[in-house]
Amino acid sequence: MTLAVLDQMERFRDAITESGTRCVLDGRDVNPPAVLIRPATLNYRVGRSSFRASWAAWLYLPDAGQLDALRIGLPILDTVRTALASVGVAVLTAAPADFTTPDGATVPGFILQWDTTQ
Repeated sequence: MTLAVLDQMERFRDAITESGTRCVLDGRDVNPPAVLIRPATLNYRVGRSSFRASWAAWLYLPDAGQLDALRIGLPILDTVRTALASVGVAVLTAAPADFTTPDGATVPGFILQWDTTQ
């Protein structure tokens, strides 16, 4: 049952990619602007075979200064929210964040969060 989480990650990636936004499942593949789907936190229900998965996606933006990053990022947030809604997911929050890229640079972005139940 837990392996279904991998299927969900791929489904989320595919929906976001089909919307025209670069989306990856491995941080080594990030090339801003891009979304990285993080593995879910699994909240098991004692005595039941179901669990809640708490998801996060990191939206990496180019390091173009805060205002330019927002001009680039806010439309992408809307696109990602719509793409995830098309597969039955409601994004709960999108919080500003800073990320370190594999080459050591720091770039602005957002952390999007949502939950699913298995």
